[in-house]
Amino acid sequence: MRSLALVAVLMGVSAARGAEPDPLRRPAWLGVELDTSHVEARVVRVLRGSPAERAGVAAGERVVSFDGTPIATSSELVRLVRLHSAGEIAPVTLERAGSQRAVRVVLAARPAEAEPARAQLVGRPAPAFAPLVPATGSFTDLQALRGRVVVLDFWATWCAPCRLATPLLSAWQDRYGAQGLSVVGVSSESVEAAALFARQENLHYSLSSDPVGSSFSAFGVRSLPTIVLIDKRGLVREVRVGFDSAAEASIELAIVSLLAEQPQGASK
Repeated sequence: MRSLALVAVLMGVSAARGAEPDPLRRPAWLGVELDTSHVEARVVRVLRGSPAERAGVAAGERVVSFDGTPIATSSELVRLVRLHSAGEIAPVTLERAGSQRAVRVVLAARPAEAEPARAQLVGRPAPAFAPLVPATGSFTDLQALRGRVVVLDFWATWCAPCRLATPLLSAWQDRYGAQGLSVVGVSSESVEAAALFARQENLHYSLSSDPVGSSFSAFGVRSLPTIVLIDKRGLVREVRVGFDSAAEASIELAIVSLLAEQPQGASK
């Protein structure tokens, strides 16, 4: 998905292709998501705790200039951000409805990969998204699973770590499904590709397709696999990025703990 790559660069994850990495350089982090449906650098989300939030950048504003350089496209902003280092101060000009204002952003070091999503989501109601298309099972949205613990796995057939995680996800569904766990895989690929993969790998949990990326955007998914753990009240309790078989044991412990919780005081 184009949006994943774009935001990853803004987060400081991607280095300039062909450049030798400087081990002493801390890549800059701005902490915004851009509307990739437009060429211009328009902000659709400001991440909690980010340099952009501290500077007062708001969703809906367009970045007109960054550190004195005019910005005409999202890709230009991406390029400029990744040329900076943590600790640098960058003046930013913003525009909304024809009115401009200037802020000064103190760029920070890139956080651990899962931290922006964790800061944005954990402890809050799981965000809404457009209905998905079931590939296996019948999952379309989270509302139907209220009262159950949900493991939401963002994945793709071409993602090697995603493939490594599938046996574990199937095992969780088999082990805890009768106790109230629903494991759901969400891919931006077609229904046909997801269903074929499920048959080939004998997956035991539901898969759905999100070709427009609504759920990916809602959860701020930038890397695959991303696992989101949601409790019976619909609150996000954990976010994990990547696959580590040793670390996944802690997710299973969290699943067991959430299954034992009473779904009282449901979130509205």
